[in-house]
Amino acid sequence: VEQFNASPSHALLRIRRRRASPLWFKAVAEATLESKGHEYVATTVLSNLFPEYLPGLWAVRNDWNGWLMNDSGLPIEESDPLETETADMIGARLAEMQQARVPQVDALLNHGFIDQRIPALRNAMLSMVPYLEDAVLSQRAAAAPAIGIGRVKEIVEIFENVCYDLEEAGIPDTVVHNDLNSGNILIDGCSCVFTDWALAAVGNPLVALDQLQQY
Repeated sequence: VEQFNASPSHALLRIRRRRASPLWFKAVAEATLESKGHEYVATTVLSNLFPEYLPGLWAVRNDWNGWLMNDSGLPIEESDPLETETADMIGARLAEMQQARVPQVDALLNHGFIDQRIPALRNAMLSMVPYLEDAVLSQRAAAAPAIGIGRVKEIVEIFENVCYDLEEAGIPDTVVHNDLNSGNILIDGCSCVFTDWALAAVGNPLVALDQLQQY
């Protein structure tokens, strides 16, 4: 047994077997949105709905917020240089996963997935404006030009307009991973799965595309 991570809120173990591929065990803090435990809820819900896009789930331990799963390949950060064909496959798998989850949006929200739909983002941005204005008025650094209150209001207006444009476009909301880095995409041959759902949300699928392009 190899221990990769351990803290009061998180544990990750790899269990090697002599005649079979390894298994992974992960446990997280109490399952609330305010803690890492959201990953337990998201992982078990998504594994039940769409098991083909996550590492295979063997068993769960509810009182530990823990789950045992298959080894599903190497993260792309540890594999060979990423070929164009592999990148295309990852993008296609991501799109398939998000399309499959569109009908389950309400169920995901009921299970506590973070609400990042456009109206929620717009309202959150508006509630932040007083804090942004306070931060602007508190600027002391001289290394860069100061941002004025007028510019903050201009950015907020641009953001609002983009939100309205996206709503009018009618792009359906779906699951959003929110942490699509190269350690959370596992490659096994000509397929891949997505792991580490600690920040799982419901929102615009283009957010995930933008994250994927960055990596």
